[in-house]
Amino acid sequence: MKTSPKLYEQVAEKIKTQIDRGILGPGQKVPSVRRFSRQLAVSPFTVVQAYWVLENKGLLQSRPGSGFYVAIQGPLEPPEIQPKASLPVPPFQRMPFDKKVMGEVVHYFSDKNLLLGCPFPDPRSVPASFGKCLDRARRQLGPAVLGFNAPPGLKELRVQLARHYFHSGLDLRAEDFFLTTGAMEAMHLSVLSFLNPGDTVAVESPCFIGFRTLLDCMGIKVVDIPTDHRYGMDLGLLKKALGRHKVKACYAMPNFSNPSGCSMPDENKKALVEMLTEREVPLIENDIYGDIYFGKARPKPAKAFDKEGWVMLCSSFSKTVGMGVSVGWAVPGRRFTECIGLKVLPFTPSAPLLEKAFANFLALGAYERHLRQVRKMCEDNLRHYQETIATFFPQETRTARPQGGLSLWVELPRKVNILRLCQETAKLGINVNAGGVFSVTFDYSQCLQLYFAVPWDEKVQKTLKTVGELAKKQLVEKH
Repeated sequence: MKTSPKLYEQVAEKIKTQIDRGILGPGQKVPSVRRFSRQLAVSPFTVVQAYWVLENKGLLQSRPGSGFYVAIQGPLEPPEIQPKASLPVPPFQRMPFDKKVMGEVVHYFSDKNLLLGCPFPDPRSVPASFGKCLDRARRQLGPAVLGFNAPPGLKELRVQLARHYFHSGLDLRAEDFFLTTGAMEAMHLSVLSFLNPGDTVAVESPCFIGFRTLLDCMGIKVVDIPTDHRYGMDLGLLKKALGRHKVKACYAMPNFSNPSGCSMPDENKKALVEMLTEREVPLIENDIYGDIYFGKARPKPAKAFDKEGWVMLCSSFSKTVGMGVSVGWAVPGRRFTECIGLKVLPFTPSAPLLEKAFANFLALGAYERHLRQVRKMCEDNLRHYQETIATFFPQETRTARPQGGLSLWVELPRKVNILRLCQETAKLGINVNAGGVFSVTFDYSQCLQLYFAVPWDEKVQKTLKTVGELAKKQLVEKH
């Protein structure tokens, strides 16, 4: 005599049917125990038993503190972006600074919008320990909290930064650093210290839009050097460009570049520094994502291979702690005196409270503990993004494989109009970045930049799914 299935088995079968039909896809969260028990009018324990059954069958997986999710059979990722074929040495270019476009970009920065195109960590992720360091700094400073620190900034923090970089293979002194109000100011001062209107800079392509805009505002021309999506700037083409053009400086993000996410191997960084040093061409190195790595050890900055002071290292805490804590630094090597002189004149004076708070934050080991949490969150976020893109974006979509940072470079099929896609998402309060704005020499019109800095939840998944569905809708309209 055949017995009727037990109640928890019936519940398990309901979930399995949804998985088989594709309604619940890989990586998606199933209803919470409490919600599903109310929906089916059964006890919470019955639902838990059903989820255990499905977990034992490999259909669900439990994530402590988060719930149950549809299991992923192996890594679910879109195909990887393929490197471009060999390209000729690019000509001079200028990227016109469009105030209207920049105004529209600023419009995105609204509490109502979900900023998948915003590279800053969520304010909720700032650790309570930093707030305690702020309070402690306020007490330590007393009335001086309303003053300012003269360049090169608080020595206590510069000592801590030198210690921090020592673990990354850099043998620096506190005297090598000067503090700024962010990485952009550090790069701006570096540029002003030796470049003039009409000069030419070689930049990685695609290139961080903020730096390109800075160069254009100063009337500086650029030569775009293409990057490989795994290994960074094409050093062969850079060498040819240095021979053909009168290049006064080079700009690169060797660790987790914005927007492509690529990273240079150490041997390439060493070769890059040696190539530029031989020609006495400064390298402006943006290392702002260097601390957000997913491997076992922090990758070395290019500065680690600089023996003669031609590398100008720039970074800040804005991508690891928060956009509102504008404390950055530069290690400008040969241009230290010029940078200090420029900092004294038109630029924002350093804030004693923040500099003292960060000195405390690093000295207590709280910054490193915070970084471990940030790295884990970002690595998990990236996995969720890749899974969701593989599930809901057009089938031919490809992505890069960043090993750190916050940026995911996505390449959609040719039939998808990226600018239209960005406009449609903006109307829904979703901010994403069109790849075409990151270069004027090479064609990235089919690329999209997404940041995985926002903590992953159902809202983010739904938002990313919406972007993919809008792209699919365009493909259906084409047929």
